Amino acid sequence: MSPAVWDYIFLGKGDPAKLAAETYTTATVDSLRRLRREFLYWYPVDLHVSGKDLLSNHLTYYLYNHVAMWPKEPKMWPVGVRANGLLLLNSEKVRDAVRFWLGISVL
Repeated sequence: MSPAVWDYIFLGKGDPAKLAAETYTTATVDSLRRLRREFLYWYPVDLHVSGKDLLSNHLTYYLYNHVAMWPKEPKMWPVGVRANGLLLLNSEKVRDAVRFWLGISVL
């Protein structure tokens, strides 16, 4: 899809009929309108939850990107961000890379 199609979906710019007529897209007018409606249904994000180790990088850019995309539309900015602490099991951090598993017999 072209940048103009993404601008319509995320920013509401452009005419879906003209965008559907572009030779480099297979999207129909109906599908473009549904994509726009679907996006508006899920935005703005009420709450973004992540680990505290991601605050300085991922979550910062998450906020910067939303402000950069919608500088004059604060209603599209995230409403809340929550950082969770890290869990410990046997004095080790619980991470996806380590893959901690507890069987029923342990519980």
